[in-house]
Amino acid sequence: MLMTKLRGLVENLKIGLIIVSHLRRPVNSNRGHEEGASVSLSHLRSSHAIAQLSDIVCSLSRNMSEGDNATEVRVLKNRFTGETGLAATLVFNKETFRMTEANVNFQEENTNDDHARSNDY
Repeated sequence: MLMTKLRGLVENLKIGLIIVSHLRRPVNSNRGHEEGASVSLSHLRSSHAIAQLSDIVCSLSRNMSEGDNATEVRVLKNRFTGETGLAATLVFNKETFRMTEANVNFQEENTNDDHARSNDY
């Protein structure tokens, strides 16, 4: 009910809304998200309304057990174009304290080929 009210407020005021949600542990997996398990819409904690009423849902994930510095940005839901999948791989620069997009070719998973550029966030 709260998500429905928030969605109505967003539409009435014509504003954007960003919600951060914790994840549930994967039920049918022997490893958690910290060990690199993939994130899906069903892992959003407490409310399916978040997944149902959202226009775009993105996830950030990093395999902490491998100790790598790469963070994957995935689009889990995209009501506007329908494109989902890996959007970017970010690495943390300890000198600048910024996340920088790694130069990775995403054409295997995504149809957008404009993701292979380097940007600071």
